[in-house]
Parts: sequence; structure tokens; C-alpha cells
Amino acid sequence: MPQQLLEGAPAPPPPTVKAPKPPKRDIPLALAENAANLVKGIIERDWGERVVVTIAGSIRRRRPVVHDVDIVVLVDKLAADDVIPGITKTCLPHTAEGKMRLDGSKLKAFPLAIQFHSVPAEFTEWSGDQVIPVELYITTEPNHWATILLIRTGSKDHNIKLTKRAQDKGWMLRAEGQGVVDNHGNGRVLAFASEEDILGILDCDHVAPETREA
Repeated sequence: MPQQLLEGAPAPPPPTVKAPKPPKRDIPLALAENAANLVKGIIERDWGERVVVTIAGSIRRRRPVVHDVDIVVLVDKLAADDVIPGITKTCLPHTAEGKMRLDGSKLKAFPLAIQFHSVPAEFTEWSGDQVIPVELYITTEPNHWATILLIRTGSKDHNIKLTKRAQDKGWMLRAEGQGVVDNHGNGRVLAFASEEDILGILDCDHVAPETREA
């Protein structure tokens, strides 16, 4: 007889069952953009010239329906010790707490309460207790910013295409936003100031975000 079934022995703990993740909700572009501008406005209001805030993801590609909001934030390195904790603090009234890491790693996805001064009539099903997932990607490196913006704009298929182009040249496109890594020898990182520069070195035409679906 198994030991745990003997008289007086403690019963085995019940198995742990993880709750299923809630399904992604279809969010109309106009409402998602409203949420993105709210977060962007909060950060720019409090930190001004020490940050560059750019909305990315499906919103930047102007998809009619999105599932979350992606925002890339370039922070002045000299002010990072104040600005980065401050971004968390100023966003907390609208979010659940997230853990922050630098160099393009995302601030943990957090829910943003839909609490606008006015919501268009067609969005009345989005009450104040609904949330839109928002992800911040923060870096203090200007030469990494363009790579983060390019990757976080997407689409997935477009990023796969860029990754394959980089591999054909013996490089690696870092999803974390550190740039293009040269795998020939010392793993040198090729930094870029713009999306155009990255696409050019990968022999890809620069296309508007709206057409980056493949």
C-alpha cells in the first residue's frame, strides 16, 4: 500500500490546474488608437524631451481590428534612472504592475482600463471595466530604437522575411531590438539610425507600415 494512503499520513495535495488564458478580443482600430494615445500622452506629458514615444504594432500598420497596443519608448540615457521608474509610476493609475527591463525587452504586458472622457457611440460595449492589453518596449540606446520599432511594428510575416534575409547574409536579426548581429567571427552588432537603413542593408525595399503584411 502506498505510504501516503496509510492511516494518519497526510493526503497528497490536489493537482494544480492552470486557468486558461482569456481569449483575445477584437479591438476596433479607433478605440485601440485612443488607448495608445492616452498612454503616449501620459509619458510625454511627464517626461517631455527626455523621451521619444512611438506607437507601433497593428495600429501603426492601420489594421482595422487589433488585439493589443504596442508602444516603443526611447529614453535619454542620462535621465534613465529617473525616467524609467517614473514611467511605471505615472502609468500605474491605468495599469497593473509590471516588471521592467532595459534594452528593448518589453515592460510586462499590462491592462489599460478604458476610461476615456468620451467613447464613440459604436464602442459603447467597451465599458469602464474592460481592458486593452498594452506593451511598452523601452530602450536607452538610440541605435537600437529603429530595430525595435521595425520589429514591433510587424507584421509577423514581414519579420520572418527580414529574419531570412539576415540569415542569408550570415547575420541575425535580434528580436529584442539590439540590432543586426554579424555572425561572421566576433558577433559584432550593426547599429542603425532608421528603419530605412536596416531594410537597405537587408536588400529590402522600404515600404510603408500599412503594407508590411508579407
